[in-house]
Amino acid sequence: MNKKLLIVDRNNDFRDTLKDYLITQKLNVEIYEADSQDSALKVALRERPEIVLLEQQLTQMDGRKISKLLKNIVPDSIIVIMSIFDGEKFQKKFTDEQIDHFIGKNEFNGKLIHVLKKYLAHSQ
Repeated sequence: MNKKLLIVDRNNDFRDTLKDYLITQKLNVEIYEADSQDSALKVALRERPEIVLLEQQLTQMDGRKISKLLKNIVPDSIIVIMSIFDGEKFQKKFTDEQIDHFIGKNEFNGKLIHVLKKYLAHSQ
């Protein structure tokens, strides 16, 4: 049975590109999408994703606040915050018990798949 992964990002082109990239990596995940905090919460409630790739700043709420709401819905989900800012520098300012990992959007090619494989292996 495939694990479920939810991509939450305002930008439709970014979501499409990321989804296409993840499909080519053959991670055996069902990929769901949301473009806002409201749709993210609805999809999470319905699909109960194991991993959520969450944009750091959505229109009405930042990733920290949304991650808390998501963890209330799916407590065992892995929350990976995505940001245009440098991952390691920004992560120090963004530490929270609800967030499992932080990745810069410029780090996808090398780091994202490694992070996802690690979490998918642990959740089996």
